[in-house]
Amino acid sequence: MKIQNILKRFIVTVFANFGFAILVLLTGSRFIGSEAKSFSPLFALGSEGLPNGVVFMFFLGTLVLMGIRFLFLSDAVIRSMQIPTRVFLTVLLSFAFMLGLIIFCGWFPKDTAIPWIVFAVSFIAVCIRSTLVSFRQIRKENEMLTDALHKFQNQGNA
Repeated sequence: MKIQNILKRFIVTVFANFGFAILVLLTGSRFIGSEAKSFSPLFALGSEGLPNGVVFMFFLGTLVLMGIRFLFLSDAVIRSMQIPTRVFLTVLLSFAFMLGLIIFCGWFPKDTAIPWIVFAVSFIAVCIRSTLVSFRQIRKENEMLTDALHKFQNQGNA
């Protein structure tokens, strides 16, 4: 696959995931922003929107997370590692990165359970969605390669 295509797909994936994350945050801000304003910098503006710093950190976070996903869940970089190992490492590194980002940015208090539970459930849901999308892309690419191989083999037999 050409480097331009890989780069284009990576950029599209980053912005699609970033847009989805911001949409979720804006929706959360609209409905719980006023209540969450007092304990989370994520919702420092209440129901009025998101602070610029939060949006920027979410963009950088999305860039890193999609980089981790690209590294382990595409054949562009690592080809010999088994898929379950790739998925495990992707989830583990992504979870560790997000924990670090949440703690570093102070997005929610360490001693309040509800935000951590919501984070864990959301993270699991996003991992499942992302993994399914990746497997679908891998399956589609494998089908295209198999079809091309069959066409090539049939041309040689004709």
